[in-house]
Amino acid sequence: MRRRDDSQAPARRRRPARLHPLRRRADAARADPPRSGGADTANPAYYWPEGYACVAYCLTVCDAVLGQEFNAALTMTPELDDIGYWWTFRESTRDDASWAVAFFDKFSGREPDWDAPELFFSRRRQRAALAAADQGAADQGAAEQGRRIGA
Repeated sequence: MRRRDDSQAPARRRRPARLHPLRRRADAARADPPRSGGADTANPAYYWPEGYACVAYCLTVCDAVLGQEFNAALTMTPELDDIGYWWTFRESTRDDASWAVAFFDKFSGREPDWDAPELFFSRRRQRAALAAADQGAADQGAAEQGRRIGA
């Protein structure tokens, strides 16, 4: 059997490193979308389509739940169409995903708690409502206790 000399062997082409599919998607999501001649560049969905789609879906579901369960409607804010606000939203959630809760609050017409956006019970309105409910329950309990004592 004849041994082949390595110097005469054809050079093997080196394969490029393969990225995991999720890593490729994450890298592609970080890149800005290409400029398109017919696209509406004033629409926030042009700059961040996946973020806009997620927010639109969540707002639609929230509005449907509020309508069915509480006969209320969701109030959208002007920030929903503000491209600068969306850029801030995108950059903030890239650094820390918990900021998405605060931005969702803002888009849905509620005042977010920027100090602790990931905590539901830290929202100002919820804290005020819980405090009022606790105070109302305490007042009602005291009144009933007084009726029992006085009766």
